[in-house]
Amino acid sequence: MDKLEKPPLSLREIVEQAGSLTRVAEICGCTVSNVSQLLSRGSDLPARHVLAVEVALGIPRSSIRPDLYPKDLAG
Repeated sequence: MDKLEKPPLSLREIVEQAGSLTRVAEICGCTVSNVSQLLSRGSDLPARHVLAVEVALGIPRSSIRPDLYPKDLAG
């Protein structure tokens, strides 16, 4: 990662921007328990949910999972 690039958003930061675990669960189509388990494990947002979060919260996919969506390819 370049020194000027921001680190990827953690799931905790995504939950903060969404306002609640419930909102993230709704966006992802999963249960609050699933989101809570991911948080407790310190997991990244699963790849299958990145685009839904991008659309719902306006967070660029490259900020959520730069390992999957590098900024130079995401536009």
